Amino acid sequence: GATWTNWIEWSACDAAACNVEGTRNRTRLCFVLNSNVQANCNGGDSIQLQKCTKPCVVPCSDSFSWTLWHDCTKTCDGITTRIGMCENGTANVTFSEEKNCTRDLCAVDGTWSDWGTWGSCSTTVNLAQGIRFRYRQCLPTNRHGGFECRGKEFDVGTCMGSDWEEWGSWSGCFTTSCSKGLTVRMRACKHQMCTGSDYEEKVCYPKDCP
Repeated sequence: GATWTNWIEWSACDAAACNVEGTRNRTRLCFVLNSNVQANCNGGDSIQLQKCTKPCVVPCSDSFSWTLWHDCTKTCDGITTRIGMCENGTANVTFSEEKNCTRDLCAVDGTWSDWGTWGSCSTTVNLAQGIRFRYRQCLPTNRHGGFECRGKEFDVGTCMGSDWEEWGSWSGCFTTSCSKGLTVRMRACKHQMCTGSDYEEKVCYPKDCP
């Protein structure tokens, strides 16, 4: 023979919202007597359905009280919680609030800023290759036992300087009449391998012509 098991507990109500009608169910199984073999029982159903509604939680009014803040969860950068309690009609409603907390001054590690831009290329006499610098700052600096910034505040890099000294000033305007003339400027080579010209010229016009 075969027999039904007891009904399992009712499922949760599937209503879409509170005070809206929904359905819940419960099931049972049929087994051969004194075994774990499922069978087909004559008479009765394996599932039952029942109408149901979800109760609505009454919202808290303006009248409520807070507990004291709980202990901070960590010495630094922790969380503390307190519980709010209120009564509205027959419903006891509790809710919580949390905030960041610290039990001591938090250690702050020193942090390097980004590197600044490279400075100009500095070369020694008769050498085209030079060096240049860039800098950074330790901001913020370490506080309350935090680690100091490690490493140097400056960086050195190689660079290719100019083969030439800076251009000199433009000369006066060379002309034999009050028409246009020429002005020139010169520059010196730092070593024996310069490419390009050591002078430039451009058209000029005398200022003291009548």
